[in-house]
Amino acid sequence: MRGGSRGNPAESWIQAFPAFAAALGDNPQRQAQRERALAAFGELGLPSTRLEAWRSTNLGTLEKRMPPAPTGHAPEAGLLEKAKTQIALEADRVGEASLRAVFIDGHFCSSLSSLPEDESAIRVLSIRPESPTPVAFPQGYGELAPAKRDAFSALNEAFTPGIEVLEFGEGCEIDLPVHLVFLSSGDGRLNCPRLHVTGKKQSRATLILDFLSVPDGENLVSSVTEIFLEERAHLDCVVAERESDRTVHIANLQARQGRESGLRIHTLTLGGALVRNELGVELADLGAELDLNGLYVGSGDQHQDNHTRVDHATPRTTSRELYKGILADNARGVFRGLIHVRPDAQKIDSTQSNMNLLLSPGARVDTRPQLEIYADDVKCSHGSTIGKLDEEALFYLRSRGLSPSEARAMLTRGFVAEICDALPLESLRTAITELVLEKLSACVHPGGEGVA
Repeated sequence: MRGGSRGNPAESWIQAFPAFAAALGDNPQRQAQRERALAAFGELGLPSTRLEAWRSTNLGTLEKRMPPAPTGHAPEAGLLEKAKTQIALEADRVGEASLRAVFIDGHFCSSLSSLPEDESAIRVLSIRPESPTPVAFPQGYGELAPAKRDAFSALNEAFTPGIEVLEFGEGCEIDLPVHLVFLSSGDGRLNCPRLHVTGKKQSRATLILDFLSVPDGENLVSSVTEIFLEERAHLDCVVAERESDRTVHIANLQARQGRESGLRIHTLTLGGALVRNELGVELADLGAELDLNGLYVGSGDQHQDNHTRVDHATPRTTSRELYKGILADNARGVFRGLIHVRPDAQKIDSTQSNMNLLLSPGARVDTRPQLEIYADDVKCSHGSTIGKLDEEALFYLRSRGLSPSEARAMLTRGFVAEICDALPLESLRTAITELVLEKLSACVHPGGEGVA
């Protein structure tokens, strides 16, 4: 294994796999699939800073992680009560009026979920070890996030308790958002949620992926989501990462868009000790439109890393990308964004922007927007900014009677408003804005004053 060494958590996870697999009791087909993924993980090893893509993100904190405890059984009653309390405190704020599915350490919890019985508009299928016969996996499964390409995708494939399949039916228009809550219980567990989403032709829906943890829970979350949109399908996908400050979350979301489809992904990183988001979208057919909006707010010693790749594979496709970061104390942010235009993919319109606000001398950001263009009839632009709060604007607001903290709060809220305002549904915009403002209140300036 590359980079393997004594005490390397990758070695511990490999050694823990037989007990984990035995507790699950998979059918032979699924067991073989897990073993292939584990072999890929052993070959790849954990990425290190020697790799260009990981140069700014050190996974040394994983050295202290425990091997994953077997999670082949449903959550116990005590954990269900904790989950119920946590959902009442947190998840209800984001999706009170929604269709909901709750997963605890990767296990579907029907008692806390509320999904419609009619599957003509929304179909939810869990591929679980309980099935005694081979299961037909959804079309395209593992194609966008193959185990052989990425260590954490391989880890996810090997250790996920089950695969959640979500399908929006052809021509359906879902009024309520579909709220998927992924709750980690702590205790040093490895949690590997796996989601496969399909938007059938001319479907339209809003999907919320809400990652939570019990208070002060120590977790390693390796999540993988694959999204396929068929012709003229439209999906708003909101990813809310708000786990405890002892959680490491490595997320991989990959999507492929069909003809004249529309995809908007809003990534909100508001928690975690270390969070890395790998996000890739292939605009695979004519007229596909993509919007990527991201907001990361870090304080203390948090590390938040966003890697995006937009692949314009065919002519006449459009993408807009805007990521904003606010960092205080000793927090660190990373943004690596790539727009790739393939040969003969003419008439492309694409923009990318990363804007960062540093609220303290110890905060750092590493930003690198990139273009790879192999066609000649395109309109593409990219850029990034790093700055502090405008002193002239602060002086102006203070001259109008605002206190220093009120002036800072107003400017900081204005900075994030563009991202929050782009969210779908008024109720969701209100809820997320409140969460962002709460997070901003923890961002401390020199002298010990927060922004709100």
